[in-house]
Amino acid sequence: MTVTQLTETATLGALLLRPKPLDHIRTWLRAEDFADPWHQQLYAVLREKQVAKEPINPEAVGLDLLDRVGPRRADLVRIVGVLTSTPAHAEPAVYGRMVLESSLRREVGMQGVLLRACALSASLNHSPRPLTVGVAMVDQALREGEGRWQLASGESSSAPTTHPDLAPALRNPHRFLAADRLVSAHPELDVEEGRHSERQTVAALICHPDQLPEVRSWLRPELLTDKRWRVAYEALLYLVDEGASPVDAVTVSWQIQRSTRRLGRGPDPVDLARAVDSSVSIDPSFSARRVAENVVRRTADSSARLLKSAADNPGLEVPELYETARVGTAALLGTAGSLDGAKVRGAHLQAVPELAERVREAVAPVAG
Repeated sequence: MTVTQLTETATLGALLLRPKPLDHIRTWLRAEDFADPWHQQLYAVLREKQVAKEPINPEAVGLDLLDRVGPRRADLVRIVGVLTSTPAHAEPAVYGRMVLESSLRREVGMQGVLLRACALSASLNHSPRPLTVGVAMVDQALREGEGRWQLASGESSSAPTTHPDLAPALRNPHRFLAADRLVSAHPELDVEEGRHSERQTVAALICHPDQLPEVRSWLRPELLTDKRWRVAYEALLYLVDEGASPVDAVTVSWQIQRSTRRLGRGPDPVDLARAVDSSVSIDPSFSARRVAENVVRRTADSSARLLKSAADNPGLEVPELYETARVGTAALLGTAGSLDGAKVRGAHLQAVPELAERVREAVAPVAG
C-alpha cells in the first residue's frame, strides 16, 4: 500500500466513524482529489449524505454505494478493510489535508502538459492568443487550488470562488489527456533547425538593420541557443545603438573581435559573410517568427519540467509549490508577445466572461 492509498483509506475510515468534521472538510476536499476511483465514489456518497443530513454509518453508506455503482463496483467488503485499517485516534481533517496535498501536487504537475499544448497551438496558429488563454486557465487553476489549501490549513476562512463559466473547463479531467494527445501528435523541437533559424535571422538583420527595432523588442540575446550567433547579435545591437555606419558583415565581424574577451567567440568571419550574402532576400520579420515559435515552445517545455519537478518534491511546502509554479507560467507568458511582435502585459487576462469564451474556443479543437 502506498502512502497515498494509506492516507485516503484513513480519511474515509475516520469519516465513517466520525462524520461530524465532514461539514467543514467537504468545503475544500472533493471526490476527485482521491486517486483511487473506489475511494472517490465512497467519498461522494459521504458528501451527499452529509448535505442531505442523512445518518452516516457503514451500513447506510454501503447501501447507498451499492445503489450508486452496482454490486460489482461497490465491492462492499472494502468498507470493512477501510474501517479496520483506520487508526484508533483518527483525525479526519489531518488525513484529509494529506489527501488534498497529494491531489494538488498531481494537478500542478499535470498543468505543464496544458502549457506545452497551448504553446504548440500558438506556434501552429502564429498567434499568441492560444498561449495567453492557456496561461490564464492554468493561473486560474493554481489560484483555485491554493485557495482550497489555505482553507484546509486554516489560513483562510472563505472557500475559493471560480467563475461559473470557467468551472466546467477547469474541472474537466479530460483536458489533460486532450492536451497530451495534441503534443504527442507533433514532433519535438528540432534543435539544429532552431539554430539555423537563429543564424538566418541574425544574418538577415545585418542585411536589413532598419528592421532591428521591431525584432529586438522581444528577441533578447539570451534567447538565442547558438552561442556564437548570440555574440554576433549582440555585436549588431551594439553597432546600431552606437549609430555606426555602415552596418554590414565587415563591421559586425570587427565588433565581434573586439568583444571576444567579454562575450566569447562569434562565428568565423567567412561563415558570417556567407550567411549575410545568402540572407539578402530574406525578410527578417518572417525569419524571426520561426525563432519566436521555437522560443515559445522551448520555454513551455522548461516551464512544464519546472512544474513537474516542484510537484514531485515532497520537501517543498505547498505555498512554495504554487510560488514555483507561477514562476513557470510568468516566464511563458513573457514570451507570448514574441509571436506578434508586441509584449503581452499583465499576469493573466482580466475579463472572465471573455476568458471563458476563449477557453472554450481553445480547448475545443484540442479535445477534438
